[in-house]
Amino acid sequence: MIHIKMNSRVAMKKEKIIILLSVMTDVIGFGIVIPILPFYVTEFGVSASTIALMFTAFSFFAFLSAPVLGAWSDRIGRRPGLF
Repeated sequence: MIHIKMNSRVAMKKEKIIILLSVMTDVIGFGIVIPILPFYVTEFGVSASTIALMFTAFSFFAFLSAPVLGAWSDRIGRRPGLF
């Protein structure tokens, strides 16, 4: 049986809250901002292909950076990687 001190339980709970807030921010970005962005950008006279290029660039660089950031957080730790 593993014995966990109360302080480490509190620390684990804080870490989970930080991760939850990070994921929630990402979901809000996709769920609210991205669907509204084309309507907002067209107010500036930008074409639909430019908007598609913006979404493509964001997705492409998110795809490229995920493994790099994952390896970095494995090397230095999750907590320092978040801060």
